[in-house]
Amino acid sequence: MALKAYRDNTNATWGRGNPIMAGMAKQFSNAELKAMAQYIGNLPGELKTIPQSKFR
Repeated sequence: MALKAYRDNTNATWGRGNPIMAGMAKQFSNAELKAMAQYIGNLPGELKTIPQSKFR
């Protein structure tokens, strides 16, 4: 959801305001953002991703 929020920063409530991340995320489709999130979620370490039903 964070990657999608960076890309779609039109909503001040859940949007992310970092222009560098927004510029990077805007070039990817929802499917590509989901694949990146799954890859990051499978990396070893303490970082956890939580599946969201709204992210399609």
